[in-house]
Amino acid sequence: MCLANADKLWSEINQKEREYNHKYYLENKERIMERLKTHIVCECGCSVQKMNMAKHRATKKHITTMNLIETLLRRE
Repeated sequence: MCLANADKLWSEINQKEREYNHKYYLENKERIMERLKTHIVCECGCSVQKMNMAKHRATKKHITTMNLIETLLRRE
């Protein structure tokens, strides 16, 4: 297969994937929006979207706060 044909094939695949994702989004928009609105309180005290919790736990703010909490608990 030549490079031009491969590029055309990938372009078609990407277009189909975009169409599928758009259709899925339209059919499940309410459910997706509810998931985005869901906030939980992290053990460090911050309010975070549930879907961003893993990313939040890697932040400097979370790590610093948890280290401070751990230090205070050790003193007791």
